[in-house]
Amino acid sequence: MRRTTGFLLALLCVAACRETPPPVRLNVLDPGHFHAALVQKHPLEGVNDTVRVYAPEGPELQQYLSTVASYGLSWQEELHTGEDCLELLPPAREREAVVLAGNNARKSEYILQAVRKGYHVLADKPMALTPEDNARLQEAYRTAEEKGLVILELMTERYDPLNIRIRERIPELGGILPGTAGNPAIVMESVHHFYKEVSGKPLVRPAWYYDVRCQGEGIADVTTHLIDLVFWQCFPGEAITRDDVKVIAASHYPTLISQDEFRRSTGEPGFPDTLVPDANGFLPVFSNGSITFCVKGVYVKMDVRWDFEGGPDTFRADYRCRNGEIQIRQDAATGFRRVLDIAGKDETPDPGPGHEEHFSLVTKAFLDYVTGKEPVPGPERENTLAKYAVTTEAVRLAQ
Repeated sequence: MRRTTGFLLALLCVAACRETPPPVRLNVLDPGHFHAALVQKHPLEGVNDTVRVYAPEGPELQQYLSTVASYGLSWQEELHTGEDCLELLPPAREREAVVLAGNNARKSEYILQAVRKGYHVLADKPMALTPEDNARLQEAYRTAEEKGLVILELMTERYDPLNIRIRERIPELGGILPGTAGNPAIVMESVHHFYKEVSGKPLVRPAWYYDVRCQGEGIADVTTHLIDLVFWQCFPGEAITRDDVKVIAASHYPTLISQDEFRRSTGEPGFPDTLVPDANGFLPVFSNGSITFCVKGVYVKMDVRWDFEGGPDTFRADYRCRNGEIQIRQDAATGFRRVLDIAGKDETPDPGPGHEEHFSLVTKAFLDYVTGKEPVPGPERENTLAKYAVTTEAVRLAQ
């Protein structure tokens, strides 16, 4: 009896081991932006501790590695270096994912080729800068669907308790008003800074960050988060197609960057040959601008501004609902903490974890989709493609 019982237990153990899925392995491709490191800021359950990194040698790779090392976790970085990251990336084995956060010039190409090779993809914004990028992104989603793969964008703002509260309050206030092109129902203003601190250290920007062909114009970059919030907050669970959106107007203007500011920000000795200063020696970076668009009959206006340096990044917004307004304002007395004014009353939710912590929350959701614990939200694909239809058309109009 004892021998039989032991034999059965052994068989059960073997079966259990076979049924236990392998951990997900992360493959970081060309990590030129600090968001790539933030994905690894906290331990990730069900993820292999060895992370394969495919990147050219240089300061961007070293900054990524040093940032990950500063977190003091058990990540082991397996390096594969060379100029063409896609050539280095082998076909995926079981349960492998690519993390993309860096130069956006080839982002859509990286996404498409990664899914063709069998990888799930977690990508930082923006995923598309041009109409050609949009076409590649559509093909990537089609390929991912055929292969049963997940493409997810790092939309961290959905995890901010303040944004969650707005999503809850809009229907409680009777829904959003339609507004008009001249008097939009939603107005947003976002101010950022090229030179700032991240994780307590001055952020070193790569030189290409000042090239809108690589980083994207302000109205094609920051607005990805803002448009996503409008879709997510005002039309929860609804699919938004390209036919549901229309760009009414768009404009842009540059931030002028001096040689000294460029050196402080990048550590480079001066402007590279690919970046041409104006007659006064300043580099014009089209990081500022405005978009007015309509989504399912609701008019929205967004303003984006980038200064070289200053106070903290700020954000203001006004949502006009049928039974009152929702305003986000910056309260200087509390260190520019965002405050909600809902129908004339302050209602500020607990701020929860900081912005850097939201990257881990998005990554955990992505892993749940990859492992099948949770289904990918149905509208995710269509809404993402509609969002980039807005930004790429806005840039075309502005230019």
